[in-house]
Amino acid sequence: PGETTTEFVIGEGNFGQVRLGVEQGTGKYVGIKVIKVGEWGTNKQKKAKLERAELEGQLQSSLKGLPRLMPLLDMVIC
Repeated sequence: PGETTTEFVIGEGNFGQVRLGVEQGTGKYVGIKVIKVGEWGTNKQKKAKLERAELEGQLQSSLKGLPRLMPLLDMVIC
């Protein structure tokens, strides 16, 4: 993925936030998923939630091209 700028939070869920971003090279809007692992409790809980977040990301990536779904280019895990 190219350089993006983050505009604002467009949603929040169990794994963190989704921010609206703009891809600088193309001007296209993209979703940036910010996953905050540090707030998830024990190491076992973190591992389980991270695996679910990765699976969700894979699923969303496989749905590219749908008219109302922003493409998922990358996930930020912090």
